[in-house]
Amino acid sequence: MSEPIHDLAAPYALDALDDDERHRFEAHLADCAVCRAEVVELQRGIEALADATATPPPSRLKASVMAAIDDEPQERFAAAPAPTWRERLRTLFSSMSWRIGSAAAAAAVVVLAVAIALTLRDGALGPDDVIAAPDAVTVTLPATEAYTGTVEAGVAYSPGRTAAVVTFDGLAGVDGDRTYQLWVIDGDGPTPAGLFVPGDGGRATVLLDAPVRPGDTIGVTVEPSGGSPAPTGEVLFAATV
Repeated sequence: MSEPIHDLAAPYALDALDDDERHRFEAHLADCAVCRAEVVELQRGIEALADATATPPPSRLKASVMAAIDDEPQERFAAAPAPTWRERLRTLFSSMSWRIGSAAAAAAVVVLAVAIALTLRDGALGPDDVIAAPDAVTVTLPATEAYTGTVEAGVAYSPGRTAAVVTFDGLAGVDGDRTYQLWVIDGDGPTPAGLFVPGDGGRATVLLDAPVRPGDTIGVTVEPSGGSPAPTGEVLFAATV
């Protein structure tokens, strides 16, 4: 049985799909803002993890591997079936033990990577958790002059969870090659905080995927499909928490 298409986001971000799976998922990705946002966040997490853990392999590794090859009789084998993406993930994570120094550390990487995927998929912290937090405050999310139309927009912010949720009712739709993008703006500039498109009636409830702290400004722009590393469109909504 084929995998549900949405479940391929994590192996796609890890470059663990075969050609057919990758082409099928990329065709789906063009029309699915949710999966695009998930892939972006998974890739960020993987890059951050690699930067934090990468170390050169032992200097003796290449010599020992080449010696083992020389000592091993060479035989011809029939072509093996292509590995599944789960098998490729196991191989990928196993190889990471050379980079981070121990089997225990490699296991920790596997757990962390899975946790990243599950957090993005199932939400360890969901919008309701922020809205219902004991310290949650709710403020309006005013439209700027760049937005034309009638819309109700607000922000629920929990300082204790350093998290915020934006809600919209009546938000205008966007073309298929565009998406709304959230930003957290502080003294260092804007940080991407998620992509979304409104549903029926222009409604949306979105948990920002970047930390929000007192004094930060939450902004919304329209960006090319897949998002932008920095705002390219005009700020349509903005509120300081």
